[in-house]
Amino acid sequence: MSSPIPPPSGEGPPRHRLLRLLEPLRRDRAGKVLYGHLEAILARQEAWCLEVQEAYAALTGLLLERWAQALPEGSPQRLHLRLLQARLQPPLDPDEVAGLRRLLEAHAGELARAGAQALEEALRPLLAELEGGGVPAAPTEAASPRAAANTPAEGGGGPAPGPEEQRVDLRYRRHLDEKRLGIQRIQRILAEQITHCRRNSEAFAATLREGLARLRRSDAEEEAARARLIAEMERLLEAQERLNAQLEDAGSQLQVIEADSRRLTEELARIHLLSLTDELTGLPNRRAFLRRLQEEVGRVQRYGHPLSLALLDLDGFKAVNDRHGHAAGDEVLRTYAAQVLAVFRHHDMVARYGGEEFAVLLPNTHTEGAARALAKVQKRAAETTFEHGGRPLPLPTFSAGLALYRPGESPEAFIERADRALYRAKRLGRNRVELAEEEPRRERPVEATAAAGRASA
Repeated sequence: MSSPIPPPSGEGPPRHRLLRLLEPLRRDRAGKVLYGHLEAILARQEAWCLEVQEAYAALTGLLLERWAQALPEGSPQRLHLRLLQARLQPPLDPDEVAGLRRLLEAHAGELARAGAQALEEALRPLLAELEGGGVPAAPTEAASPRAAANTPAEGGGGPAPGPEEQRVDLRYRRHLDEKRLGIQRIQRILAEQITHCRRNSEAFAATLREGLARLRRSDAEEEAARARLIAEMERLLEAQERLNAQLEDAGSQLQVIEADSRRLTEELARIHLLSLTDELTGLPNRRAFLRRLQEEVGRVQRYGHPLSLALLDLDGFKAVNDRHGHAAGDEVLRTYAAQVLAVFRHHDMVARYGGEEFAVLLPNTHTEGAARALAKVQKRAAETTFEHGGRPLPLPTFSAGLALYRPGESPEAFIERADRALYRAKRLGRNRVELAEEEPRRERPVEATAAAGRASA
């Protein structure tokens, strides 16, 4: 059970009783000096108690604010919570806190249906302790938030995530962000108040010990009054020591909160990385590619640099899956990502666009340079094999569509032109690169460089 907080009023029972017992000390000069010191001690104790009460009132106000945010704007329940916040201003009288608790209980059912059950359960012990003049006790065990997000891998022959999946992913990340910020605010308030309370508590204990030692050495005439005063100060010292123990416990709980906050930050970083990376190949996924494309289009519109886009689709990939199984198909995709497409420059962006299709952005590059790069990629694909069943197998060839960005063109139209060129390359026999129809043909399409006898799907 936590130790009680004395009332903040200057005429509270402990101060009134102690000062009345100290009245005989004011009859002589030495007693007046001691009386003045003890009066200052009691005033400082009352100020410290008010600071503790303000800290817990601030924590309760933070929980009420989070609760109100979960309710629709203009609802009667939200108005009740705003009124609670307005009334939660230290110094708090126990009767006032009891009124707040009764108001909370009257509307707990309605507010719980709004989805704030956890916040309502956190507020109850705070108001109960404040009503009794106590400091809320720290929980014996802290449970760290756990959330599992199963993000479907983009590619692998499967469809790209739809708008609904993206909205769910965005809502989940926003939920984690809000939870992390709430933990950090509570952590900051607790850390500041614990440090301040410890400092004041240590100073108060030292002053109490000094005053107690002086009283024991005093030659005052009122021996009975001195004995009662000693007993009262010993009781205060014991209460202060119990408070120190509670502060130590709160410090331990703060460390648990800090550990939970670190784990939450790591989980957010992991979710952000997974949302932009293809799990099978390790390349950027469609989402990352579209984000980079927006940036590059904006850069081209500002500075006028050329920008080329190539869409590559593996020829006969379905036949590989049918003949050797999906494990072989996965190995083909990994080999292309790690060995074949590594021919592109480090500042070119190679992404898995979906299934057996890859997208390549080539900044500051005209179609002539992009076509030469694709010819090197074709040559590397013809020379590379992949392992399956303990033996090397030739990689399938690829067809590609190539487009140069046109000023004022939207990213969607840019992709559509490259996609039409890719479809034409497939229709004209595969294992070739075709320029977008709107582009002038400054050179012949890149011819197949695959080894003779390789079957084209």
